[in-house]
Amino acid sequence: MNQTLVLQGFYHFCGLNSGLILHATGPDMAESSPMLCMAVAKSYSVTVDVRVTPGTSAGLVLFYNPSEFISVGIGHGRLWYGIAGHIHDAGTFAGPRAVVKIMNSHNSVQCFVGRPDHRLHKLIPAVYVGGYTHQAFGGYLSLRPGLYCLGKGAAIFRNFNYDLPPSHHAVVIHGWKR
Repeated sequence: MNQTLVLQGFYHFCGLNSGLILHATGPDMAESSPMLCMAVAKSYSVTVDVRVTPGTSAGLVLFYNPSEFISVGIGHGRLWYGIAGHIHDAGTFAGPRAVVKIMNSHNSVQCFVGRPDHRLHKLIPAVYVGGYTHQAFGGYLSLRPGLYCLGKGAAIFRNFNYDLPPSHHAVVIHGWKR
């Protein structure tokens, strides 16, 4: 059975086999609507399989606010990453599908990317995010993991996993899985 649920006009959950379809709502993080969740621990990893349509960039984000975030994704035949709210081109990436991962180990964040069923490769050196607080940026917010989609098309996300490190194995949270 394949049901569709529309949330706020932007997010579509299309059953476990189809994945989650996120429609792009803007050209950059400031004008988009990332789909976020709360981090339940200081150390965790978030992994997802993403497929983009032409004219779209999509992936994972650790989002504090529209100008302060860490991200990793694909789109327009390229790899992209964001640090401190600035998007950087990391090189060519052929194909519309990748697995992206963000690992936060006590405020030290690393981003990974790879093809489905292949080894993931570290995209950037570790970035310290301990300064992503209300003292620095205001708002009493938190750094939240989530999905983003930018541009004019849509992205399909599958096999989303939010995992805690081995020291927390008694409490492992898995998202929807194909």
